[in-house]
Amino acid sequence: MYNYRRAKFLIEQEFSLFPRATLSDIYKLFFQNCQGSGHFLPDLTAIKDYIIQEMSEVDLKEFHYPDYDTSYLFPVKRVSLVSIIIGKYDINYIADKFMELSLSPKILTVNEWKQEWNDIKKLTLRIKPHVFDDLTSSNIDLSMAVHHSDIYRINYKPHYRICSMS
Repeated sequence: MYNYRRAKFLIEQEFSLFPRATLSDIYKLFFQNCQGSGHFLPDLTAIKDYIIQEMSEVDLKEFHYPDYDTSYLFPVKRVSLVSIIIGKYDINYIADKFMELSLSPKILTVNEWKQEWNDIKKLTLRIKPHVFDDLTSSNIDLSMAVHHSDIYRINYKPHYRICSMS
């Protein structure tokens, strides 16, 4: 499954947009793109309520997270909650697309994901050798996504949802 060219593009794009991203942030980027968002309950009302709650926490004067294609194995887009607030996207559409992604079957088994991540991690370390490595056996579970790093959250205020682009 490993796609060197696409992985390289996504890693370089992520560091270009978010130069302080850590290894756990790269892990999260690829995990969501290989395994979807199935870690959320596939309940449309709950998803919409969660997005509304998250939108209430957004400070429009702070950093605005961009909307961009993060497709790797799934056709995925990261959509800023600010884009919903300002009416670029309808909340019902985003909730539907988020739920569609959460219902997508996982493409890789845990062992396949482990190998995929090993290849992506090696490439990441070639692209940015001194990236902060905040992944340890105590904070990484190869069957689920991690949270963004504290460094990333403080600098970039990641108020977004990942959505299917299909």
